[in-house]
Amino acid sequence: MPKDLDKTYERMLANIENESPAGARDARRVLTLLCFAPRPLTVPELLHGIAVDLEEPPSLDRQRLLAGGADDLKEICPGLIDFGVQESSSASDDKKPIMTVRIAHFSVQEYLESSRIKKQNVASFALSAPSAHAEIARICCVYLLDPELSSGELNSSKLQDFPLAHFAALFWHHHYEKSQGEASRLCKLIEQIFVQRGSFCTLFKLHDIVDRPMHTEVDLSLPSNKIAAPLYYASYLGFSWIVEKLLAPISDEKKGKENRVNAQGGYFGNALQAASDGGHEAVVKLLLDVGADANAQGSGAYSNALQAASDRGHEAVVKLLLNAGADANAQVRYYGNALHVASDRGHEAVVKLLLNAGADANAQGGRFGNALQAASDKGHEAVVKLLFDAGADANAQGGRYGNALQAASGRGYEAVVKLLLDAGADANAQGGRYGNALQAASGRGYEAVVKLLLDAGADANAQGSGIYSNALHAASGRGHEAVVKLLLDVGADANAQGGYYGNALQAASDKGHEAVVKLLLDAGADTNVE
Repeated sequence: MPKDLDKTYERMLANIENESPAGARDARRVLTLLCFAPRPLTVPELLHGIAVDLEEPPSLDRQRLLAGGADDLKEICPGLIDFGVQESSSASDDKKPIMTVRIAHFSVQEYLESSRIKKQNVASFALSAPSAHAEIARICCVYLLDPELSSGELNSSKLQDFPLAHFAALFWHHHYEKSQGEASRLCKLIEQIFVQRGSFCTLFKLHDIVDRPMHTEVDLSLPSNKIAAPLYYASYLGFSWIVEKLLAPISDEKKGKENRVNAQGGYFGNALQAASDGGHEAVVKLLLDVGADANAQGSGAYSNALQAASDRGHEAVVKLLLNAGADANAQVRYYGNALHVASDRGHEAVVKLLLNAGADANAQGGRFGNALQAASDKGHEAVVKLLFDAGADANAQGGRYGNALQAASGRGYEAVVKLLLDAGADANAQGGRYGNALQAASGRGYEAVVKLLLDAGADANAQGSGIYSNALHAASGRGHEAVVKLLLDVGADANAQGGYYGNALQAASDKGHEAVVKLLLDAGADTNVE
C-alpha cells in the first residue's frame, strides 16, 4: 500500500480518536463488523451491533442505540465506510430497498490488519481475524440472550424491533469457529443460550444450523415443542462442556433414567447419532458413559450411530461405539450396514475396524447388495483388497449392478476389475443394471476394461437386459468406435438381434455414428435386417 494512503488512514483514525473515546469505541466496532461479517450489514443491523455492550455483564444497551441511522454512521467513520442498496427479501408485495453498509475500499481492511498500523499512534484500531471473529460471535450471543427477544412469542413484529437477530442466529457459529484460540470467553455465553429455553428456542427458530443448515430465510412456523433437545444440538456441534453440563443431572439419577439421553428427535434421530456424525469423540464418550444406547435405532438421516460415524470416516468414534457394544452387522436403511457405508466411502481404517469387530464381509442388503460391490462402484482398490482378505465372495449377487465386477466395469475402474478377475469373478455373470460386465464397460467406452474382460473369457455375444441387449449394441449406440472394433475382432455378431434398436447397425445409425456404421458394414452387418 502506498505510504501516502497509510498516512491518510492514520489521519482519519486519529481524528476519530481525538473526537471522543465513545466515538472511537463505536468506530472500532463498526470497522470490526464490516471487515469480518460474511455479508454486508444493513444500517439497522449495524446500529444494533454497536449497541451491544460486551463489558461485564454484557447486554444490549438500548441507550447506545443511535437514532440518526446512516447519518450517524457517516459521522462515526467518516470516509472509511460506504453505502449500497439491496432489495428486501420480504415476501410482501411492497418490497422496499434496504440500505447496506460496507468498507469504503479493500485497502481500509488491509491497513487495519497490517503490522504497519501497530507501529502508529492509532494502534488501538488494529484488527486481527481471530479476535474480530470472537468479538462478533460474542455480539451475536449477547444479542440472542436479550430477555425481551427470548420471552413470549417470536413473530415478525418482534423481529422488526431486533434487526440483528437473524444475522446473529445465522452467523454466531461461523464466527465461533473462526475465533480459534480466542473462543474462551464465548463458552459461557453459548452455554447460557443452551440452558435458557427461551433463548435456545429463539436461536433455532431463526436458524436451525443442524437440521436446516442451508435454509437461510426466517421461518417462525416451527412450534417450540417440535425443536429437538439442547443435548441433541450440543452433541452435533461438539460442545462437550455444554453436553457435560446437560448430562450432569442425568448422571446423578438412579439407573433406569438413561432414556432421557436416548430421546429421539431431529434430523439425526438422537444425540449419539448427531455427535457420531460430527466426529466428536469427547461428546460420544460422555453420552455413552451415561447410558446412551450404542445400538439405538433412529428415525433420522442414519439408522444408528455406527452408520453415522462410518459414513463420515470418524475412526476414533467408531472404536468407541464398537467398544460400547455397537453391533457391527446391524442393518441400516439404504446401505445395508455400516461396512457397506464405509466401503462405499472408501474409509479404509474404518473398514478394518468393522471387519476386526466381526462385520460380515458378505452380508447382503442395501443399495449395493454387499460391501464389495459398494467399494467396487467407487473404485476403492485398498478397500476391495481388505474385503477379499476378510473372505468376500467375488461373485456375490445382489444390488443395483448384480455383482461387483459389473459395478467396477461400468465405472471404468481398471485396477479394481483386475483385482476382481484375479479373485475369480465370473466375467460372464448375468444380472444387474447392464446385464453383464462387458455390456457395462462397452456402453461407457472403457476400452481397457473391455480388453480385460475379453481376456478373462467374457462372451462378446452374451445377451443382457436394458436398452441395448448386448455389448456390441451398447458400444455402437454410444459411438465408441475403438470398443466396437475390439468386439468385432473377437467375433461379436454384427447382426445379433435384440434390444430397443433391434441390432447394432440401427443403434449406430439412429445416433449418427458414421465411423461405427462403417465398421459394422465392413463386418457384414445386414442393412435389410429389421
